[in-house]
Amino acid sequence: MIAIDLGSNTIRFLAADCDGTLLWERQQVVRAAEGLYKNGTISQAAIDRILEAIAEAKSRFDFTAHPIVAVATEALRQAHNREAVLQSLYAKSGIRFEIISPNKEAELTALATLQAARRCGIAGDLVVLDIGGASSEAIWIQKGQIQKSISLKVGIVTATERGLDETALDRWLKEALSPLKSFVQALPIGTARTLCATAGTPTTLAAVKQGLDYHHYDKAKINGTRLTLAEMEASYRHLATLPPEALEAWVGRRRGDVVLTGTRMLMAFTDYLGFSECVALDEGLREGVLSAACAGELKSYYLD
Repeated sequence: MIAIDLGSNTIRFLAADCDGTLLWERQQVVRAAEGLYKNGTISQAAIDRILEAIAEAKSRFDFTAHPIVAVATEALRQAHNREAVLQSLYAKSGIRFEIISPNKEAELTALATLQAARRCGIAGDLVVLDIGGASSEAIWIQKGQIQKSISLKVGIVTATERGLDETALDRWLKEALSPLKSFVQALPIGTARTLCATAGTPTTLAAVKQGLDYHHYDKAKINGTRLTLAEMEASYRHLATLPPEALEAWVGRRRGDVVLTGTRMLMAFTDYLGFSECVALDEGLREGVLSAACAGELKSYYLD
């Protein structure tokens, strides 16, 4: 099975047997949401980057030998030209992306992160935080079941494109995260719970904490890494002072600005949700998509 998650910043590919045997995986920054904040559309440049990433993936792995399931998230949900984008991607790559709802995205992300948390020995209630390129989701899981979820149109790409300095960004985030109040109020008082953060920002910060640059990233070492608010702040200060070439070596090409924004966002979310630390998990939506497809809950297909 091949699962593809077209996020608002990154496209992630995962090929695995349904017994869990990993065959191949890859991710690439495409910044699908670039310009979305200002124009309300997916640009042709972003479409071209997505197509280039798919072509590059196909050159490294046989996409014709396995069924495929491909999903797209907030950037396509918001884009006025979403149907034209989907048609263009299908016509030029053969990949049929399905735009999933925020609730479905939360459900699939929770499925994967719950499994990853258990493998890391994390038990009890979880709050899963997924900071994406154009939206972010918070999910409360109790006894293995989603109790409540919320999706905010707050993402690292769209927030970066506001062009705010650190002080203004923190002020804007305080207001933008206010819808979380009802989510936090729903959490039982006095119940122990763990904040599990998935997506590129927390995993990048976990790699930085362990001294792993972008080219030596190892998700086996990342999963379960704890990040305190103080450590997030220290990493932000360190990365923010690096020249562009050095920053790219740590966080990857075309990711420096959004990782810095994402770090301020991760700190803001962590604090607003009532935590002093989070646990980074590499598994997220694409792993949930693959699991759901293997269970027959998502429809897969072979390339024509």
